[in-house]
Amino acid sequence: MQIAIAVAGEDLFALRAWLELDPALTGAVRLGDTEIEPGAMGDLGEVLVVVMGAGGMATVLANNLTSWLATRKSEVTITRTAADGATATVTIKDVKNAEKIVTAFLADD
Repeated sequence: MQIAIAVAGEDLFALRAWLELDPALTGAVRLGDTEIEPGAMGDLGEVLVVVMGAGGMATVLANNLTSWLATRKSEVTITRTAADGATATVTIKDVKNAEKIVTAFLADD
């Protein structure tokens, strides 16, 4: 499963650095490629992509996102893409219950 995480502005790079501190996520986090509309200027990346493997990575990612959200006022949008290409999206606007929401969302294939 592939997870795309969108956050605003510089928070994208702060979240990437935060996630890369966890050894369980080493090598799984990268800046995502985004489509640029014709005539528009694009950013280096507007989303983080996390490639999920086995072994509780959903819980690790949920814990890290919850901890990071507690230090920020940003909202986070998470899109998961299943192997068959099906997608689902959730936006977390505040840290209250974020861990439960994110864990359930990431675990729900």
